Amino acid sequence: MSTVWIAQELIDLIVSNITDDASLKSCALAAHRFRAGCQKRLFAKLQLRVSSNATQHGDDASVAFTTALRHFNDHQHLAGYVVDLTVHLLAPDAHEIQAVPPVLGRLNNVMELCIGHFGALIAWDTLPSICTSSILQWLETRRLQKLTFHHIDKIGAHEFWTFLRSSEDQLYVACGLAQPTSTLSGLFPHTIKSLSLVASPSVAQGLCQTGSASILQRLETLIFSGVGSPEAWELLFLVAPTLPRLLLVLMNVTAIPLPTPPRFPELTWLLMTFRTRQWESDGDPRNLPMLRILTYSLAPKLEEVAFQMCSIIGTASGAPMYSFSSKLLEILDELLAQHGTIRDVAFRLRCRFEDPEAVNAQVAAAHLSAFSATVSAGFPKTAAAKRVIIALV
Repeated sequence: MSTVWIAQELIDLIVSNITDDASLKSCALAAHRFRAGCQKRLFAKLQLRVSSNATQHGDDASVAFTTALRHFNDHQHLAGYVVDLTVHLLAPDAHEIQAVPPVLGRLNNVMELCIGHFGALIAWDTLPSICTSSILQWLETRRLQKLTFHHIDKIGAHEFWTFLRSSEDQLYVACGLAQPTSTLSGLFPHTIKSLSLVASPSVAQGLCQTGSASILQRLETLIFSGVGSPEAWELLFLVAPTLPRLLLVLMNVTAIPLPTPPRFPELTWLLMTFRTRQWESDGDPRNLPMLRILTYSLAPKLEEVAFQMCSIIGTASGAPMYSFSSKLLEILDELLAQHGTIRDVAFRLRCRFEDPEAVNAQVAAAHLSAFSATVSAGFPKTAAAKRVIIALV
C-alpha cells in the first residue's frame, strides 16, 4: 500500500484550523502524522489545580496535579509542549499537593504563568509549605515572558522578589504583601516592559521604596486598577516622565483622587475603563483629573485615546441605562477636538449579560447601536476633527 507524503507546513496549517479540543483529540488518535501537532495544541495551555475537584470559581477546565503526573509519566514528551501554565491554588488537597514538585519539575518550556485564583482571595502564608516552596524553587530557574498573580495576599517580601526576578517582559499583580510597609530589597528587573497593578497599594509602595526609579521609568505600559491609594499615585508620578502607554481602570469619572495629575511628556496611548454606566459629576467637570490628563499641557504627544464602559444587563431586553452628564460631554468633546496631536478616539462598550440566554449577536448589536447613537450625539466636534471608533468588546 502506497503512502501519501504530506508537507509538514500543510499538516501544521490543518491542525491550526481545528477549533475544539474534542476534534484535536480525535485527530491525534486517528492520524499518526497529525498526532504531534494536535498534542502541542492540546497541551500548549494547561490549567492545574491543587484541589481534588474542580470548583465553580473559574477553574472548571483545570486538571488535577495527580492527573497531569499520570499523563507525563505515560507520555514524557507531553510536558515539553506546555508553554502557558495556570496554577489554581484554592482549596489545596494533601493528595494533590504531593504531585506538585514532580509535575513542575517536568515543565521546562513554560513562558507564561498565571498563579492564584479568580474567585477568592488566598493568603500565601496559609498554603502548604510543600506547595509554596516547590513553586518558589521552580521559579528561581525560570525566565518567563509573562507572570500574573491573581488574588494572592500576604506574600512575603523575599518571596515576592523571587516572583519578580522570574519575569522578563510582562508582570500582572493583583495581590498584596504580608506587611503593607514591606521594603523590597534589590532592583526592579530591567527587562519588564509592562506592569499591571490591580488594587495593590502595598506592592506599589514597596516598588517605590526599591530605589529603582531609573529602571521603572523604562516601562512601556502601565495598567492601574483601584488607583485610589496615595501609594499607587506615588508610583504613577515616578513613571510618568517616560511612560508611553497608560491604562486606568476607574469606578467612575471622579475616581482619580488627586487634584493635579502628573505630566506625561511621552504618553502616546491612553485607555480609561469605567466600571460604571454613569458619566456624571456634581462639581465643575473642568476640574476632573480625568479630563486634565487629556489636556495638551499634560500629554503633548498623545495620539490615541480610548474610553471603555462596562455594562451589566439583566435580560435580553434590558436597557443599558447609560447616564451622561451633558456638561461633562460638552467639555470632553471640545477638549478632544482641540487637542493638537490626538488622532484616534475610541469608545468601547463591554456588555456582560446576567441572563445567559440573552447572549446573542442580535441583542449585542442592539445595545451597540444604542451606545453608538449616544456617543455620536455627545461628541459632534470630536467626530468632525478626529477619527472616531465605536466598538463592542
